[in-house]
Amino acid sequence: MDDKPTGVPSTPKYAWTILAIVFFLSIVLPMQWFSCPPLSANIFETYGLEGAARADFGLLMSYVAITALIAAVVAGPLANRLGHRIVLIVAGICLIAGCAIAALSGANFGILLASRIITGIGVGLCAVSASSVIAMWFPGKTRATAMAIWSTWVPVGMLIVFNGAPIVVNAFGIHVLWWIICALAIIATLLVAVFFRAPREDEAEISVQTSSLKSALPFLKSRQLIALGIAWLGFNYVNYCFVTFNVDFFQTGMGMNQSIAALIGSICSAAGIIAPLFGAVSDRINKNRKYLMIVVGCVGLLIAAAVGFQNATLSFWLFIIFQILGNSILVATCRPMAPMIVGRGGATAVTYALAAVTILQYIGQMLVFIPGQVIDAFGYTAQTAWMAVAPVAFVALVASFFIKPKKEEE
Repeated sequence: MDDKPTGVPSTPKYAWTILAIVFFLSIVLPMQWFSCPPLSANIFETYGLEGAARADFGLLMSYVAITALIAAVVAGPLANRLGHRIVLIVAGICLIAGCAIAALSGANFGILLASRIITGIGVGLCAVSASSVIAMWFPGKTRATAMAIWSTWVPVGMLIVFNGAPIVVNAFGIHVLWWIICALAIIATLLVAVFFRAPREDEAEISVQTSSLKSALPFLKSRQLIALGIAWLGFNYVNYCFVTFNVDFFQTGMGMNQSIAALIGSICSAAGIIAPLFGAVSDRINKNRKYLMIVVGCVGLLIAAAVGFQNATLSFWLFIIFQILGNSILVATCRPMAPMIVGRGGATAVTYALAAVTILQYIGQMLVFIPGQVIDAFGYTAQTAWMAVAPVAFVALVASFFIKPKKEEE
């Protein structure tokens, strides 16, 4: 599992500048991506949604996830051919266009949907390229911390827009909000265009030279990477199930009022914000033992799944505590593991590995309709959790043990 011979600086100073630039662009994306949920009433009123309004409203989120998945598929080849700087600039341009189209949509819901499709392209391109850039710039001793910091891009963006959007919209209207996000997107894209650069060979622990997919394929077929992909897919399925149904469960299953349910739900959903803490812990663990952090995260996920959707007080608090721990630990440790596994294959192998991780993330999130159907049939009960959630968490846990390197790699 060695990446490249020693002699590389600990962490290049400019790596932190790159992280700041990429992180700024990254957090503006979920500000636009998640601008609709806190403004559902405003959108219903502005766009005259009636009848199957909630189904129509759901498309605003689904379209982003679907196009992000498609963009993630092509992001690897594009970055390998054009470079990460170009891909990130294109992601920024898509975000700018998505914001501007939404701001100019007036009361036309079809135009608003089109804006979400374009925004989703930016989300998918950035998710792959940003994580690859950070993996290239940061050596193994600080990579988990850096990637964990970047991995907070969605919860940070969500917190900003969930708390700021209602204030802006109540004062100036919904379209002004999208113009503000558009302005931030322009600034973020310009920063990438002016200050971004790829690391020099002497600055990178992993070779920055690109190669063909064929030459990278032997590294991508690694047993460890496949196991990591299964664990990551399972985590995203289980965690997105919690994110999607928590607030409804807290209200209908636990009898909480809407404000308390939303507060606890937001805390669980934004648990990834504490991921840098676990990233720092991972950076202090021997590289051949880092996989144990993923095992621990999957154990937390399985416990949360096993006690989920039960209205007993003890079960409820175990559910909250362990889903927060599982979420934050796995967000902090899974992505950094990919470049560690395939690092000997250089920049191309790392980019394709992280593209695969991103694709699996969106696939896991898209499968959340499965527990939704089980909840419709059985309600919020232990039976629901054990049927639709816990088995997937168990598979993720089993897969996590296979991330351990072979003895000859230790």
